[in-house]
Amino acid sequence: MRGEELWRLGWLESAKAEFNALLEVYGGDPLATYRLAVYFRELGAYRPSLEAAAAVINMARTNTLGAPRFLARLRYPIYYDDLVIPNADLNGMDPLFAFAVLRLESLFDGFALSYADAYGLMQIIPSTGAYIADQLNWANFTTEQLYYPHVSVTFGVFHLAELLTIFSGDPYAALAGYNAGSGRAADWLDRSGGDPDLYVETVAFEQTRLYIKIISENYRIYRALYGGD
Repeated sequence: MRGEELWRLGWLESAKAEFNALLEVYGGDPLATYRLAVYFRELGAYRPSLEAAAAVINMARTNTLGAPRFLARLRYPIYYDDLVIPNADLNGMDPLFAFAVLRLESLFDGFALSYADAYGLMQIIPSTGAYIADQLNWANFTTEQLYYPHVSVTFGVFHLAELLTIFSGDPYAALAGYNAGSGRAADWLDRSGGDPDLYVETVAFEQTRLYIKIISENYRIYRALYGGD
């Protein structure tokens, strides 16, 4: 009750602390944790919902695709689909690829702020946001707008699609560009000779290599869960 009231008042960090405390208390109880996953989703607390669903699946000693589909989709949701799908369609991108990126970037937390000063759902840094705003002729852009879901998704999907175009549809190079900058991604592409299997091993940053691998796995799971819909 405290967490819900704090959430509705907009005191999100305090609310999340209450939710996390609940997850710890009921960490060994799969039924209670499942109920929390559904409750958090209905409240709009998407990250705690996702984390609770993951905990239930882990307690069942299975993987996402081995879990009931409803539970698997709680762990790999498509929240903000009203923003992601139209923007993906507009930019000629598979929306499931965009969801795979969004999930890793923020776990669907619209107020996420990283140590690298990346904002919002798609974790865009201010300088990249200003560049994208210029490309889109977005009037009166401010960094704080990157917290707004419609801005973050519009900008993030545009930028990801732009990188896919720059790298001729190579998803690994596009992801590397999104994470570490297009200049580095182009250098690694040259070093790999365009070989997608070699590309990931050519990436010099361990964090970027892991980023590519996790999003590729996210995308595989999203396609398995939603590709037939």
